[in-house]
Amino acid sequence: GLVYILAAIHFAILACGAKYTYAEMPLFNWLRDALSLSRNHFDRVGHLAQGFIPAIFVREWLRRACGQRPGALRGFLCISVCLAFSAFYEILEWVIVLRFYPASGPEWLGMQGDPWDAQEDMLMAFVGAAASIPTPRFSSASPSTRSRPRSSCSCTPSSISSARTRSSSG
Repeated sequence: GLVYILAAIHFAILACGAKYTYAEMPLFNWLRDALSLSRNHFDRVGHLAQGFIPAIFVREWLRRACGQRPGALRGFLCISVCLAFSAFYEILEWVIVLRFYPASGPEWLGMQGDPWDAQEDMLMAFVGAAASIPTPRFSSASPSTRSRPRSSCSCTPSSISSARTRSSSG
């Protein structure tokens, strides 16, 4: 259901970024010009999605594989995973530029004259992940899957496959 729709939306955003680059997406160039913005903000949309959509994936994984119930801990874990991924991506991007494109770093990174681009990208991922926390769950998991005790959290490949089997058979 929802996870597959979100995965398709995330793929579309990533595919547009790959085709045009995040700094030169034509629709957002038009918006930049029409609204007299200082830059093309498509990368901000991409980083917002990079927080929101994976947080939904992590939330469902914690619920199904680990029996994690809604609450502050699950929200904290979802946000933490998304921020860790976002920071890792920004650092990886920086290392690649230093190694392979040292003369054209800012252009390659798509900073568009913004010295705080990496920090703002991670902020957008945080905002997206935080926005996913109160999002209602749309799934057809069986009641037995939803009410497993926390002590049964064993996030191993076998527990994940057995959780999938239980949720698809119910």
